[in-house]
Amino acid sequence: MKISAIIPFYNSEKYLEEAVNSVLKQKTDIFEVLLIDDGSVDNSMKVAEKFLPDVTILTQQNSGAAAARNNGVKHSKGDIIAFLDSDDIWTDNHLNILIEPLMSNNNIDIVFGRFKAFISPELIGQINVDLDNINNVESGYFPQTSIIRKSVFDQIGYMDSTLELGEFIDWFSRAKDSGINFASLPEVVTYRRIHKTNQGMLKRNHYKDYLKVLHSSIKRKKSLDEKQ
Repeated sequence: MKISAIIPFYNSEKYLEEAVNSVLKQKTDIFEVLLIDDGSVDNSMKVAEKFLPDVTILTQQNSGAAAARNNGVKHSKGDIIAFLDSDDIWTDNHLNILIEPLMSNNNIDIVFGRFKAFISPELIGQINVDLDNINNVESGYFPQTSIIRKSVFDQIGYMDSTLELGEFIDWFSRAKDSGINFASLPEVVTYRRIHKTNQGMLKRNHYKDYLKVLHSSIKRKKSLDEKQ
């Protein structure tokens, strides 16, 4: 299996190096690492270029995370897709854990692990958070905790780039409604960074996108029920 790791980034000069390093030190061989610059205006590109020639860098006008991930998938040459957000970190055994179900079961197309959140070091002592809650291991369907056969994108299409939030939830909902098989594992595979520029915090005015995703899912399921 050839694994394509895809890391979209936008103004991520503080965290990108740590994210890329967590990918490059995986114990499982990676066929290619694609860094997608979503129109950054800081020094992110300089950070990305430090990893050449071990990575491939693609650039696009600022179009959002969904468009950047789609761009990466379209240019990827592997048959397995693994995403990472530029402010998060893979565990050392991220790929070892997630690839095993795909290798042992041809009927499984997507595998999810769990994540553990952490407060970015520069914020310790500066923000009020529930540390007990932060330290919990969380499950859920997130791109950075998943590994996906590229054939799934051929079957159901790409992520909806009109969504500012919830684009992966929408995509995964479409995958489930199409009968794609997936597995969820108990192991932590990703550390999710809490910092002042988390996209969920910056784009609260786009929370209506979650309602759009929910409406689309209900509409799809109703259509499927009517066909049965």
